[in-house]
Amino acid sequence: MKQYKKINKMEYIKKENMEEGWYLGFCRNARQAFWDGKEFMHLRYKFGWRWDTIEHFDDVKEIRLDGFVPVEKIEFKELNYKDINELKHRIGY
Repeated sequence: MKQYKKINKMEYIKKENMEEGWYLGFCRNARQAFWDGKEFMHLRYKFGWRWDTIEHFDDVKEIRLDGFVPVEKIEFKELNYKDINELKHRIGY
């Protein structure tokens, strides 16, 4: 499991500095979200699991609406088939 560095002086990433990818941050329903260039997508449980979208905090016009506040861009490493089979064999899966 990847250990994330502690963010001492937390600041959010402005919309104009965003790149496509995954971000740590916060909104009412998520702590991680994917930025696709226009909005964030995150996995949410509401009558079952589903993908939900949310605006960047800079785009929120009304105080009662929620927006995702990105704090840090994160990278995910994809596991390949060989690594998965090796781990399954090692743990007796």
